[in-house]
Amino acid sequence: NQIAALSSILNILYVLLALSIVVSLFGIVNTLVLTVFERTREIGMLRAIGMTRRQIRRMIRHESVITALIGAALGLPLGIFLAALVNRALAEYDIRFAIPWVQLLVLTIVAIVIGILAAIMPARRAAKLDPLQAIAYGSVYVARVAMGADPQQTLSAFREAEAYDGPSLVLAYSQC
Repeated sequence: NQIAALSSILNILYVLLALSIVVSLFGIVNTLVLTVFERTREIGMLRAIGMTRRQIRRMIRHESVITALIGAALGLPLGIFLAALVNRALAEYDIRFAIPWVQLLVLTIVAIVIGILAAIMPARRAAKLDPLQAIAYGSVYVARVAMGADPQQTLSAFREAEAYDGPSLVLAYSQC
């Protein structure tokens, strides 16, 4: 009878664990969306100097996995500590304390997978940013020219930059 009661309590704890994972997934997605929004100019500049869309997506995924692993690194030891406290409180019932290493490893892998899944939407959004629009300030003229492609377009960009009443930024790139 006591084993059945303990088993039902453990099932309730597993449901709470699953809910906390879902909440953490939304938290990571929210954090990454805000990060991409706040770092729009930085991402645009990285794209303008040659970073590929794939590299941008990989950067966002890595940030997400690191965030998830930090959560696991803080949560798992805290959970072990709290389990030890509960075990000490229930010492009179002769309950043995054992650390489930395999389950902890599985939960760490789940954290990595959740970090990857949480990064899908923010990474796509970051990779789709147009570099010129991303780095454009309200009062700065921004143009992009391909060296050796179209001399008229290059001259036009430099003339517009020179005629602009304010700071100008002309990004010139070469096909490699």
